[in-house]
Amino acid sequence: MTKVSNKKNLYVADEDLLWFDKAKELFPDVSLSKLIAELLRETCMRKEAEQARMVEQTVYKGKESLENEIFIGQEFRFDGIELGYYDDKRDNVKLKAFLTKKGKFLVAKESSLDGELHYFFNVYDTYSDVSKEIPVELQKRCAEYLNKNSTLRTYEKLDI
Repeated sequence: MTKVSNKKNLYVADEDLLWFDKAKELFPDVSLSKLIAELLRETCMRKEAEQARMVEQTVYKGKESLENEIFIGQEFRFDGIELGYYDDKRDNVKLKAFLTKKGKFLVAKESSLDGELHYFFNVYDTYSDVSKEIPVELQKRCAEYLNKNSTLRTYEKLDI
């Protein structure tokens, strides 16, 4: 018999109570505490695996003179994975898309205009938000990366 050494209160929304009843019905020999702990363990292990692949990234906001190579702006660092790169030579714009360790998306932009490089970035909460703001080619690269690395996406296990 396992000795219970810690107590934790779990507050459950009314609409989720059905799932607790269902769990008792489906797993009569397993305590709810054990089921919840197993789910937490699996979820944490997936998140740790995702974060292990992340490295420190650097982006900038500001401008740099191409003539005298003086940068006026600020450097920003974060942990993330580069999802894709896009280079529009016609408009002199380069874009890089990243997934951050908190699951947000960051798009860094570098553009060349009148002898200056301009640096900027935006952060988006969801992939659907970022996909509205980036070219189709970069969307495809990001989607390809996310599809190949399915532990970075949420999913539902099929019980089939």
